[in-house]
Amino acid sequence: MLNNIKYFSNISNLILLSITGVLLGVYCFIRFRMHKSSANKLDTYFTIKQIQGFLSSIISAVRKGKSSFGNAITSIKEMQLMEQCNVQMEKIISMFPSVDFHVINSYIDSLGLTDEVFYSRQSEITKFIVEELKLDNCMYNDFINCKTLYEYIEEYIECYYVLFYRGIYVYSKTWRYSYVTRMTSKYLSDGTMEIKDIMVQKEFYLRKYSIVLEDELSLTRGNILSHSNLEKNKGRKDIKILFGHIFKETVYYVSIKQKSGDEISNERELYTNYFYIKDRRIYNTFSFFLKWFEFRKKYLIFRYQVYYFFYHIFKRKKRFDYWCMELLKFRKKKYYFDCCLRYFKSLANVDYWIYDYDKYENLGKENTESYKRYDEYILTFDLRDTIGNYNTHEYSFIMTLLNALSRVYDTKFNTGYKSKELIMEQALFLFDKFIKIEKEKFEESLKEERKRGLYYDYDD
Repeated sequence: MLNNIKYFSNISNLILLSITGVLLGVYCFIRFRMHKSSANKLDTYFTIKQIQGFLSSIISAVRKGKSSFGNAITSIKEMQLMEQCNVQMEKIISMFPSVDFHVINSYIDSLGLTDEVFYSRQSEITKFIVEELKLDNCMYNDFINCKTLYEYIEEYIECYYVLFYRGIYVYSKTWRYSYVTRMTSKYLSDGTMEIKDIMVQKEFYLRKYSIVLEDELSLTRGNILSHSNLEKNKGRKDIKILFGHIFKETVYYVSIKQKSGDEISNERELYTNYFYIKDRRIYNTFSFFLKWFEFRKKYLIFRYQVYYFFYHIFKRKKRFDYWCMELLKFRKKKYYFDCCLRYFKSLANVDYWIYDYDKYENLGKENTESYKRYDEYILTFDLRDTIGNYNTHEYSFIMTLLNALSRVYDTKFNTGYKSKELIMEQALFLFDKFIKIEKEKFEESLKEERKRGLYYDYDD
């Protein structure tokens, strides 16, 4: 008897050890994958901080992830701008140990400022604070730069306002939501970048610590009308040349297009980075959990299908899916599994293989032993930062507009029956060349008759 008890005890211990080993192995595997993914994303953060300049151009073939990559690096740039604001504030605080910055913060908090009021009264607010604190507006040297106290305080106030009230702005023609600041993008108009037209349009609202994201740049007014010298000379080139100076190296510009040649010729050579997307890959660290919850969901549906078949085989009056919609218990369980699947799918990562070209003229060319035209990087982002924060079909409104303007409905082109008129229309392309030749002959004969005075325009 004792031997049997020991035997079963050993078996149960062995089973428990096996289960523990399997669970520990799964846990270690997940932790390793998560650590590797986190390390890749951290490397991506510092890589973008190191290589990305103030003007970046993103180029790739169709459906290679141009917009998703542009939105992903925009999210990282938002975090880096927040870091930049914090670093600048800490630097200014360390330079003036006798100044009580809590008083400055409290005063800004008490104003309840909006953007319009703050930027119109920024100098006035700074002047008032300097006077209230009874500070001498002297020159201060940080061993590199010389600035007045007034300039430092004004910079501190702006950084504080940007971090705690305004948030990092993204200006974009396409709708975008930021998971970093929990704010949507501001609309970017064509006139905002046309600084030479400011006296006419009176439209410029870009601010420091911002990102300008132009998706489908080839569809902007300036590029569509690129043959017009008037459009070329409205200042888009000039603002890009002076981008770092105008915004004191606090604003980044990102353009997205399928071909580099789609942009106006006098602008496309101004970028500091030409990112060409070679390929991308989506993978999920939690694929095991996805398969598990997918199995549980299918098993749940199978159970109710069996129940539906055996207990309602004779009085079945509704389809299975309609019948399930009436069962609250089934819907709650299915909702739970669907939520789990959605959550674990959202934890996926995206790898981008990027070529960072140094010059426009080197696009599409390979490196050689004597000259390196591009650097290659693998950048890792969260899936939600690539496709989950913007409208992937922003221009779908064009279909609604075209349908509204059209006077023809699809019933005219019903493929079930083709009228003789439709058949003739389909076959007319065979005679395009003949019709063109005959039209040219007719026009030439009219010119000859006009020269000889044999043809008169009766409408005149």
